[in-house]
Amino acid sequence: WRYDTIRALGLGLDRGRITIPIRDARGELRGLLRYQPQSADGPKMLAELGSRVGLIPHPAAETSRRILLVEGPPDMIAARSRGLPAIAVPGDHAWQHAWARLLVGRQVMIVMDADSQGRAAAERIAEDLVGHAEAEIVDLDHGREDGYDLTDWLLVHNSPTRR
Repeated sequence: WRYDTIRALGLGLDRGRITIPIRDARGELRGLLRYQPQSADGPKMLAELGSRVGLIPHPAAETSRRILLVEGPPDMIAARSRGLPAIAVPGDHAWQHAWARLLVGRQVMIVMDADSQGRAAAERIAEDLVGHAEAEIVDLDHGREDGYDLTDWLLVHNSPTRR
């Protein structure tokens, strides 16, 4: 993750976890996620009590007409660190039908994890985007079922992209 991306997204560090703010269309805080990449004794991602989930960053904060819709904030941060206009769904189970209207008129490449849950989420999202946005599902590796994700793919394909 690049420092300028971390600053632009307002990430922080608290009690050994990376904090990821969830903001609304006006930029007001609506929740906070706490991420621990190497968590051995619990979930990697926790939502602060009272948080309301949403797309991260809110689509109103992204001006690009073409976006990557990715599974999880860590993949979004990795993509944005490469100059890619990514927006995160906070998990394969978290997509809400109403979010489709936030992506009206966009070209959306849906990049979920390479496992059955990620692929099923990609299909649900693509169906919801019909009539709102041009959607395309990108399967990172058809032969994998181990949760291989965009961060993994970017590490293998190590040529940085810039806006």
